[in-house]
Amino acid sequence: MVISIIPNKESIYGEYLPDKYTQFADYTRADQIYDYLKNNTNITVISPKKEMRNYKNEYQLYYKYDTHWNNMGAFVGVQSLYKALDIPMTNPLNVEAEEVKKQEGDLVSLGNLDPNNYCDDINYNVIYKPEIHILQNRGDKIGIGSGTYHSMSDSENINNLVLLSDSYRTAMIPFLEKDFLNCTITHRDNVNHEDIVEAIKKADILVITAVERFDSEIIEAVEAVIIILSEKD
Repeated sequence: MVISIIPNKESIYGEYLPDKYTQFADYTRADQIYDYLKNNTNITVISPKKEMRNYKNEYQLYYKYDTHWNNMGAFVGVQSLYKALDIPMTNPLNVEAEEVKKQEGDLVSLGNLDPNNYCDDINYNVIYKPEIHILQNRGDKIGIGSGTYHSMSDSENINNLVLLSDSYRTAMIPFLEKDFLNCTITHRDNVNHEDIVEAIKKADILVITAVERFDSEIIEAVEAVIIILSEKD
């Protein structure tokens, strides 16, 4: 089992915060959790914070008008996961990525702002391993709510992956589904659903992630997974 804490946008782009808040981006609560788990447990825990800060000047990794990372941010995060799993990585600077515009975002909606004034946000069309084909897929690939997505590919990595995450999983799917034979990707809230329980029992690799602002929710998911695996036949 691997735990990954995904940084909030302000933890990567803290220089854009007002001066009185900048200090909070340097060593966050998520950093404290990460350090504690690394130093006091045998759990494999990762944070892509360092990698994302390394590439933030090469690419825009989060939307300006949205709380989520974009496709390139997710790509950097996935490569950080692969490093922990000892899976071959792809340098973000060596991947073909076309810059595309994204309109609006959740911050615009939450602020009840005119979306016509916020049309200059950036996403990327990342061309990733076109030689690998998705043979079957079903379910919710958008991942905004609590849906579940299943896929099967012709990847040479025959491991079954289960990812329990939040809405940040949406941008991760196009990469993960190319690098595992079978993927089950769902919201953490679904951990006790019958089909997810069965997938967890069959998983070769189980990853639980949470964006930094939801880091406390990891505990509940981990506890549920421990119970599921303790009852495994």
